[in-house]
Amino acid sequence: MLKDIQIEKRRVGHGHPVYIVAEAGLNHGGDLQLAIRMVETAAAAGADAIKFQTFDTDRRFGDDEAAKALVRPAEFDLIQFETLAHAAKQNHIHFLSSAFDGDAVDMLSGLNASALKIASCDICNIDLLKKAGQAGLPVLLSRGTAGQVEIDRALQIFDEAHSPLALFHCVSSYPLQVEDANLGAIRSLREAYDVPIGYSDHTTGIDVPLHAVYAGACAIEKHYTLDRGLRGIDWEISATPDELALLVTGVRLAERVLGHGRIEPLPCEEEEIRYRTSQRMGGG
Repeated sequence: MLKDIQIEKRRVGHGHPVYIVAEAGLNHGGDLQLAIRMVETAAAAGADAIKFQTFDTDRRFGDDEAAKALVRPAEFDLIQFETLAHAAKQNHIHFLSSAFDGDAVDMLSGLNASALKIASCDICNIDLLKKAGQAGLPVLLSRGTAGQVEIDRALQIFDEAHSPLALFHCVSSYPLQVEDANLGAIRSLREAYDVPIGYSDHTTGIDVPLHAVYAGACAIEKHYTLDRGLRGIDWEISATPDELALLVTGVRLAERVLGHGRIEPLPCEEEEIRYRTSQRMGGG
């Protein structure tokens, strides 16, 4: 049986409501007030969690001056993350962040983040995986670029640490073309691993993450922006507040349509079952 995990009071896994993460990422551009509004609007849209990114620009990008110039303005410090974590709590939405180094793991642990995210680019970062596994927080791990051998090695680290883990199917291409989404991998991952399997989306629009629910994903991560006109770093693949709300509504409808999946008569068929029985007995 597939395991589930607990993020605060929320059970995440197959058989539970789909866990929906609004990925704010760096779309706030370093504007704290904008980031707070993203927390508020994601909560209003019905998302379960909002996720940021926690990193040291120089450590993350080394000698890549172009990358550093792009992301440094969006780097938040401890005080700013404390403010965002408080805003999330006030708005009854989980506060998550991607940790890109050990210090980020320590910071987020100290803030009592609801969970840690490990991005696809770090699935082979053994030191970071071990650090995250020892943090005592649930971990959401994306598998973009990784084959089964690399996934096996990463999951072994978390298994040995007894760390609750969800694995996210992901394709690391921006923007991702729909024909490359490979949602069939969700089924393969469910068959191969006894952890919750989610989907982290990099396509434009909300159709593909909705299809991922029908493909078996129990968690969805979608990039999110207040306004694509702001042209944040991931603006092209980000949902607006209205689109995020539509995604949440669509996911909840998908849950109702999919049902429990057991092969058995349903209560709504009771009258038809009585009719069938009466016909077999010669009545009517």
